[in-house]
Amino acid sequence: MIKKIVLLLLLTVYAHVSFAGSWSVDLSSKCKVWNPYPQPNESIKWSGNCLNGYAHGQGTMQWYINGELRDVYVGNYAQGLMNGEGKFMWANGSHYDGEYYLGKRNGFGVMSLAQGDSNVLSYTTLGLGTWVNDTYKVVGLWRDDDFSWICPSKTECMSQQPAPQPQNVPDSMPAN
Repeated sequence: MIKKIVLLLLLTVYAHVSFAGSWSVDLSSKCKVWNPYPQPNESIKWSGNCLNGYAHGQGTMQWYINGELRDVYVGNYAQGLMNGEGKFMWANGSHYDGEYYLGKRNGFGVMSLAQGDSNVLSYTTLGLGTWVNDTYKVVGLWRDDDFSWICPSKTECMSQQPAPQPQNVPDSMPAN
């Protein structure tokens, strides 16, 4: 019995640590979206539909810090989470164009890292991509927000690997 209680406590702590973040609210639309990396003085703007108070369907999400536009996501949301096809563009010029599931990169996608992006070193060290002009491209399969398999097309990725399934979901997930 004590082992079960300890295991449940560890799983609870792991769930909070592995999916840190919070729900953010667009003050104009009153729509909520999951924000995995909230920043001080950050605000959001969602241009799309709301379903039961959560961003839902096709739209554009913009993140602002001190009123200055930083990052942009254009794509699908489901119950406040990036879900389906979408493109995330960071302020530094890097972008990911591909599939999302429960707010994380999951499925086939192309990560394009701008020169100077701090993530280039980790991908080049592992030999996971190639330079195309001034952009480092990593093409393949993503699972639970991490790159997992190099493959040149969605068809080839899906034939080589089972469909990706994320391991963690945010706390207070809205009910269906």
